[in-house]
Amino acid sequence: REAIHKRGTPIVSDKEALFVLEAPGAKEVLLAGDFTDWQSQPRRLDRVDDVFYLRLPLDRRARIEYQFIVDGTWKTDPWNARNCDNGLGGVNSWFGMPGYVAPATLPATVRKGRVEEAEIGGHKVWVYLPPDYTDRERYATMYFQDGQDYLKRADAAGVFDALISSGAIPPVIGVFIAPVDRGEEYWCNADYTRIFVEELVPWVDGRYATRTGRDDRGIMGASLGGLISVHLAYEHPRKFGRVASQSGAFYSNDFARQDGTKVQGTKLFDRVRASRLHPSRMHVTVGRYEWLLEDNRAFTKLLTELKVTHAYEEYFHGHTWTFWKEQLPAILTYLWKP
Repeated sequence: REAIHKRGTPIVSDKEALFVLEAPGAKEVLLAGDFTDWQSQPRRLDRVDDVFYLRLPLDRRARIEYQFIVDGTWKTDPWNARNCDNGLGGVNSWFGMPGYVAPATLPATVRKGRVEEAEIGGHKVWVYLPPDYTDRERYATMYFQDGQDYLKRADAAGVFDALISSGAIPPVIGVFIAPVDRGEEYWCNADYTRIFVEELVPWVDGRYATRTGRDDRGIMGASLGGLISVHLAYEHPRKFGRVASQSGAFYSNDFARQDGTKVQGTKLFDRVRASRLHPSRMHVTVGRYEWLLEDNRAFTKLLTELKVTHAYEEYFHGHTWTFWKEQLPAILTYLWKP
């Protein structure tokens, strides 16, 4: 026990991880994480006296976030010093399997852009202006759903600074919009679509030195943000030519929520199939430990059938902001490289 505590947990080998928790007096310990979709089918730990344990097969390339559930109470792993923001105001424990390779650290010494704040259509908006921004030039524009999270949790402004300073992409304006009612607005909502296209985009083009062709505008988001981004691009294909979805919540079929309420599928696939104008460049990523994996596979299969120019990547991650942050530099480079 002391040796395990000193070494830290979980104990990983090439093909599995051993989770261990000392919980005196506990009746039951469960394990939830990326590999269980968090809320569904947590794994029950075996026990020897007050020590609970579980061996879990995992791909050697995986990066995993998790928590224990001790008699109904969620808690991080006290023998694992690695914690990360869980995107919900708390933290998760995390670890990497032996084959997990973290992305290279972006250079710290770069020229810095600046971020301005506004409110459009009742939504908070932040605008990133690249280093040396001037009205004498014209710039492409990249729009982000969940803008507050892309700035805070994915360091999108810092990613822009690094990519622009290194010459990986040309100077690009970033527009970050925060939802008011995320679950309602991002579900292909007509009112939100109108605000975005009729209020936000004209305001940006009127205030800043933008280029206004479809290939000069990009749009992206994560989860439901990926869904609404693709929806906007196909509802207004002459507005947005470059599109990215991270773990897009495409939900091609009808489904039931955990509370039993039924939700109609998004019908996005039908809209894409019927379109006569597709994005000029699209990037789609999803984690192998996400419940959205099969819908993303089906979506990219459709893109291939329609001969839409796109990149598709699967990683051994779950539905987390850490995953989306790690992939952001590669996505922006793919969308905007000369």
